[in-house]
Amino acid sequence: MTTKENGQRKPEERQEKTVKMPSKDEMTEKLRKAKLLGASSKIGERLFSTFIDLVAGRNEGASGLNLAWEVAKFDTSPGVSPLMAETLEMQYEAFVETVTPDPDVANRAKEVRREIREIQRQRMKQI
Repeated sequence: MTTKENGQRKPEERQEKTVKMPSKDEMTEKLRKAKLLGASSKIGERLFSTFIDLVAGRNEGASGLNLAWEVAKFDTSPGVSPLMAETLEMQYEAFVETVTPDPDVANRAKEVRREIREIQRQRMKQI
């Protein structure tokens, strides 16, 4: 984000901290060791696999991790019951904590996810 006047960042606009995400194989191994892979439904496995494909080896911050999760959910959501969708959503924090090498980025991603979920809840109340 830049100002229109001089193309410089405003002091209050800080860049999001990013981290180089592990390779697909490394993430898969971490998730297996944490018993997050192999113990889930086929839908969950597809969601996790899609997420891993989206972020493996890339520099990602909290927003990128959340966007990848949303894309993965969208790709695997057809035919998923609301209960299953919520069960998978509940695994986000453990999942991100397990695969993200930098605890600060993982914690920020979890905070952002909670904010997103709260906004979603508030919107549902308005309907």
